[in-house]
Amino acid sequence: MSEDRHDPRVRELTYRLMEMAPDAPQFPEEAIAMTVPTQRQRPPMLVWAAAAVAVVLLVGLPLVLLRGGDEPSDPATTIASPETTTTTVEGLTTTVPPTTTVPPTEPPQVLLPVTTSGDCQQDFDELAEWDPGTWYVFFGCDRPGMEDVLVPRPRALAAGELDDFGDAMIEQLTGPTDEELDAGYFAFTVEEGDAGQYVAYRADGGDVQFDFVDFRSDPGMSNANASTASMHLLAQLSAVSFQFPTVDTVTYTFDGDCDAFWNWLQRDCTELRRTDWEDSEMGGRIAAWQALGSGTPPTTTLPAGDSTTTLPGEAFDIGPAEGDVVAVVGVHFGDVLNVREGPGTGYEIVTTLPPMADDVIATGRHRLLQSSIWNEVAADGVVGWVNSRFLGYLGAVDDITSSVVQALGEIPEAETMVELGDIVAESFRSDEGGFRYTISGAPSVGDLGEITVDVLGLADDAQLGLRLHIFGQPTAGVEGFSLMSVEATSICGRGVTDDGLCV
Repeated sequence: MSEDRHDPRVRELTYRLMEMAPDAPQFPEEAIAMTVPTQRQRPPMLVWAAAAVAVVLLVGLPLVLLRGGDEPSDPATTIASPETTTTTVEGLTTTVPPTTTVPPTEPPQVLLPVTTSGDCQQDFDELAEWDPGTWYVFFGCDRPGMEDVLVPRPRALAAGELDDFGDAMIEQLTGPTDEELDAGYFAFTVEEGDAGQYVAYRADGGDVQFDFVDFRSDPGMSNANASTASMHLLAQLSAVSFQFPTVDTVTYTFDGDCDAFWNWLQRDCTELRRTDWEDSEMGGRIAAWQALGSGTPPTTTLPAGDSTTTLPGEAFDIGPAEGDVVAVVGVHFGDVLNVREGPGTGYEIVTTLPPMADDVIATGRHRLLQSSIWNEVAADGVVGWVNSRFLGYLGAVDDITSSVVQALGEIPEAETMVELGDIVAESFRSDEGGFRYTISGAPSVGDLGEITVDVLGLADDAQLGLRLHIFGQPTAGVEGFSLMSVEATSICGRGVTDDGLCV
């Protein structure tokens, strides 16, 4: 050891080491007062420790110098990524785990108040008031009689605030927790990867577009495009969207393509409107629950017969005249049309009309709102307001079987009357836009199959659409139906002549 100390190479390395040593950093005065001993003499233990460090440097430094390389850079420390800290000193680079140098950033904790009674139906029956300080997801309940009901489940950030619409949609696509699954909740979800990777949104005032990464092949969306299932999926997405009062319209797309999303559900690209959603039975129930919980009464609670000067919107002179008989159109056979105290979904529901009611009496009063027209009507001794989109005059009835077969190129066949109704309705589709159809009369099966479908949006301001009464002949030897006949009742917008023609 004593001979190595006087070796010229060792002395040279020692001098080079001393030249490279940086100046001691300036410490705060507080640190000096706390750490510098009052006696200048160092304890013997520190002397031995310093000697040991010197020996290590003398032995290891030649290995470092023999590495060669470019002119050494100034000592520096940089953050390479949120996961690592990279330190470069004299050409030697080491990577230090963040736990030793950079404290990991704690993600915001999410509060999931998912406590249930153990049964989704009981949760629905005992539903607390809507809390404006939180936000909700909407799940189905796997219990008899709950097929057409969505049960709201609270979700809230720890801070009690929602960052954006996307957070709510991500939670919706994440689906029920294990506890909620055990209680009977279900929803269409994405199972491959994190739901947050599937959702983006754009907001322009009250118009919101949810742009999903194409999840059609995800196992959690299996059969979501079936007729009934697609209605449930749209109801879930709409409920979670329209719970925010600033949202007026919603559009859903796959990778920016509206047609791709809606064609998957066997429908046309559609902009969903709050007024239409809240006029449905499910949407109206959720909207009423929100209004009661928020403590915010409707815009006005005046009875419909009072002065119109306090009603929203403006008086409108286009619509059914006083005393005209009109029918409910475009409402699904499992739903109803809400009649409200005033023109708008903020008013309380005073009664409901069945989907094929044809004895509704107009009072001649109409109101034009920002995105809808409302008509005042009388039904079963009750006066109230309905969205004009779901009213029409019924005109003449014609047999159009031959024209339907000609349009399809053959006599259509299907396994069910619902599928047969879809096929016949699709034969009226046009490129004009606004086309839609609804199964307004429940399918029935006996010696013949029967179903009623309202086809609307035929790009004719006089004829709004057709009410199709479709009859199917059971297919011999196999399960299913072939088209037997189609009777079409004209749905008119401005009235009908004595001959049943649209005015």
